[in-house]
Formats: sequence, C-alpha cells, structure tokens
Amino acid sequence: MKTENIVRKGITVCILLFLFTFCAGCATTSSPVENSASAEEANRLLNEAVQLNMEQNFEQSINKLTEAIRIYPSFQDAYVTRGGVYYILGKYSEALQDFNHAISFGPRNDVSAYTTAHTMIGRIYNIFSEYENAIESFNRALRISANLAETLNGRAEANYRLGRLPEALTDMHLAISLEPSRYIFFSNRGTIYYELGMPYRALEDFWTSLSLNPYNAPIATNAGKIAKDLGHYELSLSLYDHAIFVSPNFLPARLGRGRLFLVLAELADDINEQNELLEKAMVDFERSQ
Repeated sequence: MKTENIVRKGITVCILLFLFTFCAGCATTSSPVENSASAEEANRLLNEAVQLNMEQNFEQSINKLTEAIRIYPSFQDAYVTRGGVYYILGKYSEALQDFNHAISFGPRNDVSAYTTAHTMIGRIYNIFSEYENAIESFNRALRISANLAETLNGRAEANYRLGRLPEALTDMHLAISLEPSRYIFFSNRGTIYYELGMPYRALEDFWTSLSLNPYNAPIATNAGKIAKDLGHYELSLSLYDHAIFVSPNFLPARLGRGRLFLVLAELADDINEQNELLEKAMVDFERSQ
C-alpha cells in the first residue's frame, strides 16, 4: 500500500504560508538600508506588493516589485518577494534569477531574506528532482540559522526522495519541535514512518495532522488506508467517510472505501449484510470512474 504523496502535495500549502509569513515580515519590519527618498519609495511599493500578495493579485504585485527594484536596485527583500511570486506562478527560471540576485547581496542584519532565498532555491531544485543540489541549498540556509522549520521540511523531502529515510525523519522531528502546529509536518513525518515500516507511528502522526486540519481529504484517506492495513476497520471506515464528507469527489477515498467494503463483505456472516456491503462498494467504484 502506498500513501497519498503528501510530501509533494503539501508543498503548495507550506510554501504559500512560508512566503506570506516572510512577506508579512517585510511589511511590518522591513526598512530601507539607505536613508534616501528612493529607498523609502521602494519600501512603500514593497508594502503595497505584500498586500496584493495577500489578495492573490500576483501580476500587479510583480509590477510593484519591479518598480521598487528599478528605484532601489539593492533592495534584497523586494527580490526575494518577487521571486516568491514567480515561484507561486510556476515561473521557476524567473524565481531562480531573483533568489540568486538576493543572495548576491549576502546576509544582512536581518538574515531572513538571505535564508529564505536559499530555502526557495532548494524548493525549486526539489521540483526539478535535483535533490543533492536542493540539500546543498537548504544546508546553506541552515548554516546561517539552524532553527528554520520550513527549510528542514524541504531538506526532509529531498532526503526522502533519495531514500535517506533516517535523515528525513530527523529533519521532520526538528521541524515539528520548532513549529508543532503545522499539520503538514506531521503528515510528512507520518509518510516517512510508514516507509520505515512503523505503521502505528504513521497513523498517530496522520491523526495529529488531521486534528490540526480536519478538512484535508488526502490526510484522512492516508490514515484510513493505514487503519485498514492494521485491521482497525471501524476506524478506517470513519476516516474514509470523513475524507468523502470533506471532498465527495476525492477518488482515492472512494476507491479505498470501496475496497474496505469488499473486505467487510468477506467477513460478514449474514448474506443480506454481504450484499449491502457489495452494493456500497459498487457505488464507490462507479463514483471513482
């Protein structure tokens, strides 16, 4: 049994939260390095771009950031923020160019822009399946600051893809210790536990993840699969039911529940109960086509 690939599926959620947190920091704490009218105007444009990002008005945000960089060419936060917008839009070449430009200024007094740029480059390498390069980028960020939960999460993904499960697990332990409210971190660690042959630990982590974010059909489905494998059929059924309640057309949940109904039909003693379960299985299989 394979769990839904939540390590990769969770990237968008993690990165949006990660980037928006960085952007919010720009809006509230960023100040021009130079005491000049051009730097102040660039900072104003950055703050406007941050607000546009929150509204998911990304094209206008790029225009604001491009103008800020034109006015103030050494504005590191503007490069990182624009690179993040390009990343969200899937324009990875443009994003890499901006992140590398930000890194060229070196770590300044507030190192968050510098470490964010390295982390995002690592994320892009993960997308391109260049996992060794990704780890190198994550390590550069962690050498500046070891307490970067999203960076550790990204390095865990790279190690997971390379089959280095103990290293991935260690990174996820650290990420969770730093940010224990991030549901996707528990989900990612649960996937690693499952691959390590530790299904009860995996189920516990998926359950914790689901308690932090009850409206996530893939996580409920993964937990349902593991509960089924462990023979906890009532729990499995409740988890599949929850996944389908959250997302009625989520096919893996439909297929999983249909297969569970087949198992339950084989265990049923009463012929009427068997037929009822088989009919339910057929409904789920038909809905999943």
